[in-house]
Amino acid sequence: MSIVYRWLETPKYTTEQVRAFAAGAVYLAMETRDGITADHCDDLDYNAAFRIANRSGLKRSWGIRGHDDAMKTMAALLDGMHAPEFDQLISVVLPAVGAPQEHQHELLRALRSEHGFGGSALAGEAIAALSLPQMLSPLPPSTYAWDVVRLAMLARRTVAADWITPEEVLPLVVESAARARNTFGDWREFGNSFVLGRALWSCDGRPGAAEKSLEQTLPLIDSLLTEPSSPWIRLPW
Repeated sequence: MSIVYRWLETPKYTTEQVRAFAAGAVYLAMETRDGITADHCDDLDYNAAFRIANRSGLKRSWGIRGHDDAMKTMAALLDGMHAPEFDQLISVVLPAVGAPQEHQHELLRALRSEHGFGGSALAGEAIAALSLPQMLSPLPPSTYAWDVVRLAMLARRTVAADWITPEEVLPLVVESAARARNTFGDWREFGNSFVLGRALWSCDGRPGAAEKSLEQTLPLIDSLLTEPSSPWIRLPW
């Protein structure tokens, strides 16, 4: 994987704002894989020439149909759409990772009694995901980056869809970046948090989904941490 991250010739935003946009560069890398990114990593606009496609994708993937839906969704991401649940899940199942199967079964039985089958099923998938040989070690302190990265991505896409102005989303994106800096020590820890959060999100009963997620996201984080043009290299944490 070799990615060149595009930058505007003339900056439009402050360094603080661009550093906040940099969280969403994970999705630029995901959509590029190899070559030059289609969009600039220091700009909010995101495939602006394809407003209809942006709107269709937002409706299909997020249920977002306009300005109010978009603002509500991004506010939820800012406050932690998935991270609180995932972080609690990790704290519950982590003692069972690497433990004898009987210990794992005891934990799952207790969760089934307390939360029903759904809770034990999710816990079992989380244990399996955290036990994968390619799983991060040590684990990041939180999965909050999974929410922050998606907020930055949605900011770009909703601006490109012409549903929201940059002035409306900038405070949300900048605040999410500030909260992330209070949670993580550097870009690597932030990237690992996204990887972990996405892997747990993929635990939906599909065999091998968490493993596939790790295979997809770990190279993206490596690119962002090593490519000279990456915003994670050019901008300090």
